[in-house]
Formats: sequence, C-alpha cells, structure tokens
Amino acid sequence: MVSLLSMVFIISCKKPPSIYNEIKQPNPNIHFSDVERQTKLVNLLKQNNIPYTVEQFDKDGNDYIAWESQYSKMVRTLIKDIYEENGEQLPSNISFITEEQNKYFISLLEENGISCKVVKKTINGKKETNIEYVSEDEDKIRSLKIKVLKEKPINIPR
Repeated sequence: MVSLLSMVFIISCKKPPSIYNEIKQPNPNIHFSDVERQTKLVNLLKQNNIPYTVEQFDKDGNDYIAWESQYSKMVRTLIKDIYEENGEQLPSNISFITEEQNKYFISLLEENGISCKVVKKTINGKKETNIEYVSEDEDKIRSLKIKVLKEKPINIPR
C-alpha cells in the first residue's frame, strides 16, 4: 500500500510539461496573397470533398484556408498543382520564435544545399522573420527543425 507521503512525493516530482505541449497549434493552413490562387484552392477542396474553414489568424484580417491534419498530404498535392500550373515550385516556410533559431535553421538549410529566402515583415508592430525554402525531402526538413528546437531551446525565465 502506498502511503500518502509517498504519493505526494511522486506527484511533486513529476516533470513539468513542455511549453510546446501547452501551446495549441492551429490546424494546417495557408494564405495566398494572390486571390486567384486562394479561390482555386477553395474550389479544389470542395471538388475533393476536403472539409476546410476560412479563418483569420492574424490581426491584419487575412483569410487563411485551414484543414484538419489528416488531409494535409492531399491538400499539399493540390497546392503543389496550383503552383506547377504556373511553372513554379511550391515554397515552404517557417518562422521560429527567436532570431537565434531562425539564423541556425538558415545555416542548416545552407549546409544541406537547400536554398532559402528570408522575408522580414512587421505584423502588428512586431518584426517577424519568415524563411521560405523549396525541398521535396520533408523528412530532412523535419529533422532540421527538430535539431533547431533541441540545440537552440527557448529559455523561459521562471
């Protein structure tokens, strides 16, 4: 039988949850500044019976098309087709929380021969760095993202 004191000890020694587990991530989403592409994707989602919503994730009022993650591969194919119709490659992008993480990710992309473009913008008075890249190797990109998060963690004062 477990004593009350040992139960308190077990509960109090539990590892605190990671900040990444506490942040609710939005569904996968995309915003096209090109209205024609935005409309085309909505039409393709309807044609393929993929449920979606149009949401505003930023305070600038931009419409983002969002879908549940189980449809991501299908939606990515549709988006890729939209770009390829115009002779373009589908870009991907990411923005980390700290500038140090962004710089490290850029260096990892360059080390792996993946070209990237840095887009700096200000949203609601906050400067943001967005890294755009083109790569078909999603596993490689995922491993680089994980490497950034492990090697350049966010230090949160307690």
